[in-house]
Amino acid sequence: TRPRVPTDTQLEQLRRLARAVEGLFLAHRAAVSANEALIDARTQRHEAERREKLLQHVETMAAIGAWRVDVGSGEVICSDQVRRIYDVPEGYALAYDRAIEYYAPEDREMVRAKVGHAIETASHFHFEAGLITAAGRRRQVRVAGFGECEDGRTFMTGILQDITEEHDAARQLWRAAHVDSLCDVPNRTWFQKTLAEKISAARLASGDLTLMLLDLDGFKEVNDTLGHLAGDAVLRMVAKRLQAALGDRGAIARLGGDEFTIIMENRLPVEELRKLTEGLLADLRKPVQFDRQAIYFSASMGLAHYPQDASNPDDLMRCADMALYKVKRAGRGCVGHYSSEI
Repeated sequence: TRPRVPTDTQLEQLRRLARAVEGLFLAHRAAVSANEALIDARTQRHEAERREKLLQHVETMAAIGAWRVDVGSGEVICSDQVRRIYDVPEGYALAYDRAIEYYAPEDREMVRAKVGHAIETASHFHFEAGLITAAGRRRQVRVAGFGECEDGRTFMTGILQDITEEHDAARQLWRAAHVDSLCDVPNRTWFQKTLAEKISAARLASGDLTLMLLDLDGFKEVNDTLGHLAGDAVLRMVAKRLQAALGDRGAIARLGGDEFTIIMENRLPVEELRKLTEGLLADLRKPVQFDRQAIYFSASMGLAHYPQDASNPDDLMRCADMALYKVKRAGRGCVGHYSSEI
């Protein structure tokens, strides 16, 4: 059979149907694209939220917060971790000047100077400082950032990290290595390091210093007759009396046993030095009260001077020790000065 030939009317109807189908197809494709875009947007939103949560966890675990300051307006944009470090509520608006005021008084000017220099030079900065939080807690923080200009405006961007635990642990380790646990004064390790440093500084400045070596007279008898608790009480009192009498004029250390040292920078005139040492020994002759009993003792002292008597730490210590030994043999309870005749 011969195929039928469509009429013009039928052809027009077919063309209209084709356009309708094409429209439906395009609409369906647009709907699919919109749905895919919606899914992509949701996926991207979920991914952004996941990353935001991950960043928050990282900030919390590392105790690090991020901040950005508009220097002109003083407006601060910061993460929640920064607010947690400052002990301020979530959403609290920190202003730049107020944020600086939270730093410990002894560090505040240093912070202003470093940040101010970075603002002026558009450079990087970093420092560690004490921070007094809104709750009155003291923290140690590490801050790093940089200054930059955008569209004629100056911004500071950086991070803030709470390093209190790290700082406290380091201080405890330092104290364990350098501080005498009984008397709470520097120990032999600190003394040896400090004496070497001060002699080096004096050598560079063509200066001088005095080393005093002090030893208690009859301390063994105190331990033997009254016990080590009484001896410990005497040692603690000796350290307190030396600190009170010297103030910032000398650096005290306990070498061990009943031996103490004093390092004095800038040698005093003879008469002034005599008054100081005699006053120290007079203070130490005062009795120490322990368990309703007065403990009497005295001390002897040997002095040596850099660079007059020795040019290095070991020899200077040896000279002071020889001066002390001479005093001990001569009757105790007084001051001996090193001389070449010894």
